[in-house]
Amino acid sequence: MRKNVASQVIAAEVVATADGTALTSGAVTVYTTIDGGVQDAGVAATHEGNGCYTYAPTQALTNGDHIAYTFTHASGVPVTVNVYPVSFDYTAAADLGVTSLVGHTPQTGDNFARIGVNGAGLSNIDLPNQTMDITGDVSGSVGSVTGAVGSVTAINTTGGAVDTVTTVITTTTNTDMRGTDNGALASVLGALNDAAVGGDPTATDTIMQYVKQLVNVLVGTAGVVTYPAAAAPANAVSLSEIIRAIYDDSNELQGDWVDAGRLDAILDARMAEVSINTTGGAVDTVTTLTGHTAQTGDSYARLGAPAGASVSADVADVKTGTLTAAAKAILDATTLGVVNTTVNDASATTTAFIITSTEATDSHFNGRVIIFTAGALINQATDITAYAGATKTVTVTALTSAPANGDSFVIV
Repeated sequence: MRKNVASQVIAAEVVATADGTALTSGAVTVYTTIDGGVQDAGVAATHEGNGCYTYAPTQALTNGDHIAYTFTHASGVPVTVNVYPVSFDYTAAADLGVTSLVGHTPQTGDNFARIGVNGAGLSNIDLPNQTMDITGDVSGSVGSVTGAVGSVTAINTTGGAVDTVTTVITTTTNTDMRGTDNGALASVLGALNDAAVGGDPTATDTIMQYVKQLVNVLVGTAGVVTYPAAAAPANAVSLSEIIRAIYDDSNELQGDWVDAGRLDAILDARMAEVSINTTGGAVDTVTTLTGHTAQTGDSYARLGAPAGASVSADVADVKTGTLTAAAKAILDATTLGVVNTTVNDASATTTAFIITSTEATDSHFNGRVIIFTAGALINQATDITAYAGATKTVTVTALTSAPANGDSFVIV
């Protein structure tokens, strides 16, 4: 099928679902799906005979790279014809680019018997980026050559240069290899056995001598032949001189401390400004801080209570539960809303039990949390889901075990 061209025909054989015989009556509808898109509403097909139905799609319904034409019948097996339209006219020889193949007559202008015979072959070959083996002569310009080049007896060049040769296996004769016979260059580079030098370069020193000196500096095997004296940073001062000056200044930071040296003098001056007595390098006990009353024992006044009481006495009262009314008032203020109570039920279950409380309002404690402070359930917490004010019964999310009568807990 040609792409985007009208007046073309698609045909399909439709058979009955029941017995596979050709369907010669009844409506057959053709649905078109282009390039995997949405299927159209369908068009009626024409019965040509013996169950063969045809359909002529419009030009628009041939405009796709892949088109599926689906033939359907109420009592038949659906048939889908897959078509891949082409853009050229396959009925026109000009579109195919073939004018004549009768007897395979050679084409004029290129009707040579074969390539490689003297006086025959193509007059000009241009094969860019091709891989080939060549024997015989190659004339003209040669571009980039990659890979191994075998034995070459002669290379003819245009303009006196060969562009690029990656690898030459064998060179029979070399009369002018640049660089290898340059005596002046060799004298500047030097030999591998040249010794390292020190000081500034001279006209007779080789590059190899200074390379060895650099290696000595980095590796430290032989060191620098002549190491300069220390000097402060300045123009024309070498890095070696500056490093030597840094070494001299920092020498007393190492094991060989210099008494009365620069760092020692700075530390002595700082010590003279501070009147702290030390024993064995540690600051002695400080007995008095000017402007601060010495604090001894437990002499702090009780917070929020009559003068003369002590912190230790308050802690003891908290432990024994014998707080004074004033202390209890302070403690209650810091725990406002927290209810301390106990289980008052010998038949308590994991989800309901009576508590010690004076609260008579239903649902008063709903949504709050119980945390046990004694008994087998100590530190276990659960939430209150219901409270009956008349019976003082709380309903909770199930505990791991039923609490014992008298177990203490808090409601927060």
